[in-house]
Amino acid sequence: MKCSHLARSYFRYARQHGIFYHSLKVSAVVGSILMLINHGDKLFDQAIESFDYLKICVTYLVPFIVSTYASINSAAKYNREGIHHD
Repeated sequence: MKCSHLARSYFRYARQHGIFYHSLKVSAVVGSILMLINHGDKLFDQAIESFDYLKICVTYLVPFIVSTYASINSAAKYNREGIHHD
């Protein structure tokens, strides 16, 4: 199976089963906690530089990717047919 076809299957599965929505909620909570831990001092001192905005975005993106991957991987293992079931 081609990599692009597999990626589309994963995205379609995640969209159909509400995994993206769940991952957004996880990212909002976990990302906010991590952002306060890692960048809270600069935020409260109002000393955020332009590169810090990129780091803050990555702070939210990583929990989203991890949660999405873990959910899809778990669902694929749970369903013996893999990611292609509906």
